[in-house]
Amino acid sequence: MIIQSEFLLNTDADRTALQDAYDAVWRSATEEEHKVLYWLSGAAAGVALHGEAELRERTDAVPLMVGARCLLPRGDHEGAVGSCAGVVEQNRRPDFLLVRSRRLTTSVVPSTS
Repeated sequence: MIIQSEFLLNTDADRTALQDAYDAVWRSATEEEHKVLYWLSGAAAGVALHGEAELRERTDAVPLMVGARCLLPRGDHEGAVGSCAGVVEQNRRPDFLLVRSRRLTTSVVPSTS
């Protein structure tokens, strides 16, 4: 389901269809990894996210990464990358999710060189 949602995102689909697709992803998210992927992808898509209370209660870097990815739909690419860099500095080591998030973030940030 996440693939369908990201396909819609990358084809400039109607915002209602995009939100509906991400809502379906949340309803089917039964594993922790599915929820994290939903939050990261949905944040970058700019859709209204479910599970915000659960997300805020997390003590890992996921809430910070989701916050950074929320900046992408607003066009604040530098802020998003800077936020991810702050997470690395705070944790003193890049964890798997952060590395993956940076890879995803840098793949959508336009090159300035």
